[in-house]
Amino acid sequence: VVSTQSTGCGEWANCFTGVCRALGYDARYIYDVTDHVWTEIFSPHLDRWVHVDPCENAWDRPLVYEQGWKKELSYVIAFSKDEVVDVSYRYTLNPKNLAPRRINEDAVQNKIANCNKFNYRHSPEKQQFLMKRLAKEMTAMLLKHNSEGEDEYEGRVSGSLAWRQSRGEGGTVSHLQQEGAVIQTGEVVQAFSLRYSPATDKYFISKDGGPDQVSAKFNSLAYKSENVVRKVEYDWNMVYLARGDSGDSSITWRVECSKPIKSARITMLHKTFHQGEVSWSCDLDGESSSFQPQFSDIDLSKLNGSTIFSITAKMSSPGVQDNCWQHTQLFRIDLGGHEIPFEIYLTF
Repeated sequence: VVSTQSTGCGEWANCFTGVCRALGYDARYIYDVTDHVWTEIFSPHLDRWVHVDPCENAWDRPLVYEQGWKKELSYVIAFSKDEVVDVSYRYTLNPKNLAPRRINEDAVQNKIANCNKFNYRHSPEKQQFLMKRLAKEMTAMLLKHNSEGEDEYEGRVSGSLAWRQSRGEGGTVSHLQQEGAVIQTGEVVQAFSLRYSPATDKYFISKDGGPDQVSAKFNSLAYKSENVVRKVEYDWNMVYLARGDSGDSSITWRVECSKPIKSARITMLHKTFHQGEVSWSCDLDGESSSFQPQFSDIDLSKLNGSTIFSITAKMSSPGVQDNCWQHTQLFRIDLGGHEIPFEIYLTF
């Protein structure tokens, strides 16, 4: 598994669950009857079971299958050395939707109960611990629901694009296209600043050094956004904007000023890997010219005297279709970082 990295979810879950147990973690194998498997680890710090999908590089994202992959779940069963547990309700935002799909539920629950008769061959102390932990888990699943319900979820990332699309697990792409948002400076005296942090996924707008105005989500102020997603790497603790799955991608910011620009400074950082390419361009009065703001501030003197301009980033990986998000990364920073890898600063 480790050497080839070309196996399926079953091999990854088997290997990862075994490694966790070898390291002393309380881990269990999760079986989704709609055809996927992964791992859960019990966290003493959080005092709960945590979803981990080694095949998808996902940590504590239980709703990703329903909300991102668009799976119609029915039964999700956890298997450990101590017990068998129906954890289906952890993985849905709408528990009522599961009921029609849970065929022969009485028979399934009886089977689980019979399995657990053999598993509870423990000391009275261990049995009491397991029963209390199970009761707490069941209560939490029934009383939630999920604080991450309003979050964004991407489709499946493992496997070829064609295979994922054939299974209908690529997620929806309607949110990947947007057009129309315009950044307006409004009435300013001397300076206007627009900053974006991928760590918080928020824009911060400041006029004449005043308090920040906040706009959430990277595409909320994008004039055009096509096939761009926000990607979080929980294993490397990094976050950035990246390409989606299908073809090239681009994102444009359009700025309209209330008075002529005196000076402009733009910071737009990016990283590329393998065949990834990122190109930047500035559109002024219908004429587009390229520039590279990589790792530095760029003074655009040609903007002086203008009132309208656009900045566009185009991302591509020639000849590559799978794992596109790995190759071109805009504004990559630490997930908990305070850096500002995107800034448009104008004076008037």
